[in-house]
Amino acid sequence: MTCTILDELPDPPKEEDNPNAIFKGGYLRKGGAMLLVSTTGTGKSVMTIQASMCWSVGVEAFGICPVRPQTVAIIQAEDDATEVADFRNQISRGLIESGTLTSDQLRNARKSILVADFVGLVGGKFISEFR
Repeated sequence: MTCTILDELPDPPKEEDNPNAIFKGGYLRKGGAMLLVSTTGTGKSVMTIQASMCWSVGVEAFGICPVRPQTVAIIQAEDDATEVADFRNQISRGLIESGTLTSDQLRNARKSILVADFVGLVGGKFISEFR
């Protein structure tokens, strides 16, 4: 255990200069975690894909703004590849139509997000594959 007098803690670096900062406002730093939990059919996958497309090019999504463009990997264990591709296409149209992303940003986002398919894997099989 380390103890430090409160006044002796160094001032934090600006978020833009902090390599551990992921989102503005101290929302999440490297080594942390974010979970999105809800029942089937509530839009978790769609939200995740949309947020990932935005965050991968440094654009705010759902009120959460990245400090810089983010590297994104999605672990998909519920929706098959056809369904994920359908989500991607619908979200892409919406992001362009709303002016949230330019076509160049969208192209870069779609090429930079990794989707790991874990559909059908549960328990020990899921953990083994995840490792």
